Amino acid sequence: MNSTIPIRPYVFRAYYDWLVDSGFTPYLRVDSYVPKTEVPEEYVDQDGGIVLNISAAATGNFSADRQHIEFLARFGGKARHIDIPFAAVQALFAKENPSLAFIFADEQYYLDWIMANAEDAGDEGSDAPAAISVESDGDAGDGNRSSGSGAEPAESGRENEAGDKPSRPAFTVVE
Repeated sequence: MNSTIPIRPYVFRAYYDWLVDSGFTPYLRVDSYVPKTEVPEEYVDQDGGIVLNISAAATGNFSADRQHIEFLARFGGKARHIDIPFAAVQALFAKENPSLAFIFADEQYYLDWIMANAEDAGDEGSDAPAAISVESDGDAGDGNRSSGSGAEPAESGRENEAGDKPSRPAFTVVE
């Protein structure tokens, strides 16, 4: 049986091209809590998200392959390397009309990515964990705050009113 190639990178590229061809500025909402996500921490909102302008005018060396999106962008005048695995992509939308958002809500894609990228788990001699238990201890928030190239850092950083990180799904390796 052949393994299916994930569709998320293809849908992303098609929608990105449509936004650009239609004259819109493409913006990307990213979950910075996903492992291997490289975004400027000081611009991440209290829910762990960041909104990035990914137009050609705002990025350099933009590339999107089957695993991740990678580019250079300026934050506060300083060039930064951005690397976003597709599991961290939450939405792609037009700056001029956010109602044109394409929401990437495939939870199975995220879980499959976590399984494939689990490190130092499972039995000795095995790179894969025996199992992953997913526990959610609450809602992660509505994700309406945004930051991006040239934006100010989120006022409260990555902590909620109680001083804790917002609740996120907890992934635990089960032997």
